[in-house]
Amino acid sequence: MLRNLAIFLFAALCSGKAFGIKAIVSNTVFYMPDSLVAGRPVAYVETSWEIIPKTLHYKTLPDGKIGGAIRAHIVYLKDGALVHEDRFSESTHHFANVADLGASRIINLRRYFMPTGLISVSVSFSDLNDSTNIYNYTDTFTVGEAPHSPFYSKIQLLDTVIDTNTSTVFTKNGLQQIPLNGFFLDDKVRTLFYYVELYQTISVPKPHLPLVEKIYISKTDGGSPFQFYEHKDTVTPTDVRPLVGNFDVAPLISGNYYLNVALEDANNDLVASSSLFFQRVNKHPSKEDTLRKIAADTGMEKINVLDLGKTFVGKFTLDQLQSVLKMIQPICDPIGVKAIKNFQKKPDDTYMRYFIYNYFLALNPRDPGKAWKEYSEKVLQVNKLFKAGSTPGYATERGFYYLRYGAPTEVIHVENEPGALPYEIWQYDVLTQLNKKVISNALIMFYRSNAANDDFRMLQCNLGGETQNPSWRNLLYTGDGTSSAGPHRAEQYFGGDQ
Repeated sequence: MLRNLAIFLFAALCSGKAFGIKAIVSNTVFYMPDSLVAGRPVAYVETSWEIIPKTLHYKTLPDGKIGGAIRAHIVYLKDGALVHEDRFSESTHHFANVADLGASRIINLRRYFMPTGLISVSVSFSDLNDSTNIYNYTDTFTVGEAPHSPFYSKIQLLDTVIDTNTSTVFTKNGLQQIPLNGFFLDDKVRTLFYYVELYQTISVPKPHLPLVEKIYISKTDGGSPFQFYEHKDTVTPTDVRPLVGNFDVAPLISGNYYLNVALEDANNDLVASSSLFFQRVNKHPSKEDTLRKIAADTGMEKINVLDLGKTFVGKFTLDQLQSVLKMIQPICDPIGVKAIKNFQKKPDDTYMRYFIYNYFLALNPRDPGKAWKEYSEKVLQVNKLFKAGSTPGYATERGFYYLRYGAPTEVIHVENEPGALPYEIWQYDVLTQLNKKVISNALIMFYRSNAANDDFRMLQCNLGGETQNPSWRNLLYTGDGTSSAGPHRAEQYFGGDQ
C-alpha cells in the first residue's frame, strides 16, 4: 500500500487562499539498448514529481465531489538549444471530502530520451483553479557517454514497490516502482527502497569472473559499510541488470548517510560504483538499536527534530535557503560541502532547513538563532566589502576566503604594475584552517582578469588543502606570460621558482 503523506489540513484549503504550489522534483538518468545500433546504450531521463495536495486549490465538481487540476510545462535544454518540451494538464482524483483529500498522493513521472552532455531542465506547474498559484523548478544534470566497460546508473530511491500485473507510468521490470522524490527519509519511512541499473557486465573477460555486487549504507561517500546495512550478490554477466532492493531503516537513527553500490571482480578490484546522499530523521528508534549505533558511531550527527517553523530558519523562502547554504559553504567541512552541492542539484526544503539549523546549533547549542545572527552580520560586512556588480559579496571568491579565514593582517594592492593585471595579496601572520591546523605567514593572491569586471579571482596561495596553481604567471602577466617587464611584488611573496 502507498505510504500516506503527513498533511496539516486547514479550513482555508477550499477557500481560495493562495498557498503557492509546493512540490519536489527528481531527475534520474538511465540507459537502454539502442534499437538501431547493437551494443550502444542510449540515455533517457526519468523526471518525477510529487505535489503537496494542500497547496492546490479545489472546487466542487458536478458530481458533488471536490477536485483540482494543474497545467505542467517541462523544458530540457543543452547549450541553450531545445532538446524536449512538453506541455500537458492533469487532474487530481475526485474526493468525497477534505479527509479523503488529506490521504491522497499527487505524484507522476515522465521519460524522455536525452543527448550526452550538461542538460538544464525547468519544470513549472500552475493551478488551473488559481492562475496566481504556481511552482517553478530549475536544475541541471549530466548525461554521460556510455562507456564500453561496466557502469551503473544513478541510484533512485523508491517510495513503494508493488508486484502487480497492472500497467501504469510507474511500471518497470514488471513492478510498480513509485519514486521517492528528494533524499530525505522522515520518521514515517521504515523501509528504504532503492533501484539502480548495471550495464555491460557482459564485456568483462572470463578470467575476471565472478563479479560480486555490494550495496550498503555508509557514513561517507564510498566509505565502509555501516553496521549490518550491506547486501552482497554474485552478478551474472548481461547487458542490463536491474536491481530493486531494500533495507530496514526502522532502527537507523537520525544522521547523514550514503547509499552505495559497488561491483568487484574476482581480484577484488573495483569495476564500477555509484552512490547517493540521503538524510534520516527518526524520532522513534528502539532503545537497543540506538545504543548500538551510538557505541559504534562516536561521530554521529546530532540531528534535532522540532518545529522548524518556530526557529530562525522558518522564515526563509526556498531561494533564501539556497543563498544561506552558499553563505555557510566557506566554513563547512568536506561532508557539509558535499551535502550543499547535493542540495544545489536536488533542493529539499525540509532537510535544507534542518541542515542550516543543526549547523548553527553545533556552534551555539543554547541559542542557534544567535549564532546565525552573528554570522549573518559577517556576511553583511563581506557584502559591503566585495560586492561585484550584481554578485553579492559572499558569492565572490574574496568574500569566500574572507568568511573562511577572516580579515587578513595586511592587504597588498597592486593596480598598475607594468606587465601585470591588477592583483592583490592577502597576508595573514597566523591563520587557522578548518582542520584546526595553524599556518604562519599564510598568503592568498587574487587577480582581476577583465578590466570590465569588478571581481577578483583567487589565483594562488600557500595553503595546503586549497587550490594551488603552478601556472599562475601565465594568467597574471600580460604579453609573453613572463615577468620581464620588471620586478613584481607577486614574485617577492610567492618566489621565483613556484
